[in-house]
Amino acid sequence: MDQFHTRPDFEPERLEAFLGSLRPGPAEGDGQDLLKKAFRHYALARHEPETDARHEHMLLANLQVILHEHIRLQPHIQGAMPAPLRRLVTAHLLDFQVGPEELSVCEDIEGWGGAGAPVTLHKLENEDLIRFLAGPGGWDRTPNSYVSSRATNWADIRDRMNYIVDLFRCRHFDPNLFVAPHTADQCAELLRGRVPSGPL
Repeated sequence: MDQFHTRPDFEPERLEAFLGSLRPGPAEGDGQDLLKKAFRHYALARHEPETDARHEHMLLANLQVILHEHIRLQPHIQGAMPAPLRRLVTAHLLDFQVGPEELSVCEDIEGWGGAGAPVTLHKLENEDLIRFLAGPGGWDRTPNSYVSSRATNWADIRDRMNYIVDLFRCRHFDPNLFVAPHTADQCAELLRGRVPSGPL
């Protein structure tokens, strides 16, 4: 996508040429159809003057990229979690931090800063995004609600994505998402193959 950074005007032919360079087919078969959709929405977001519509394009593109990667990771995630222990691992071991905030995938998402989704993502209008979340085979069990957003089996991609789509919708503008996750010293320790001290 570097080829678009210095070109401020929307150039459909250039976009189609780039999309045509991606491998056709589903992610399960090493295809990049989801990435094609995502990059199209990133391009639309860049040239969309209306704020709500731009944010919906960005959210959908982000979720399509995430889904692509999680489909590819699915065999590895399943293989790393023995079937009898999957619910136990999900309930007790899958905690993480977003900035100073501690989250757990086994708990329902709570609105960032005590609020729900950003105002621009409260009422969705983008039909592709609505279909992705709530259409047949949609990835959000309870659209427009964080009730039942928690995961119970992280090895189940539908359960996992249900949590992720709510997390990304509600934290879309959380400034902590743009903060480096590790200090320079921690990065140096990781590169040496050591577990760094301090919050990770």
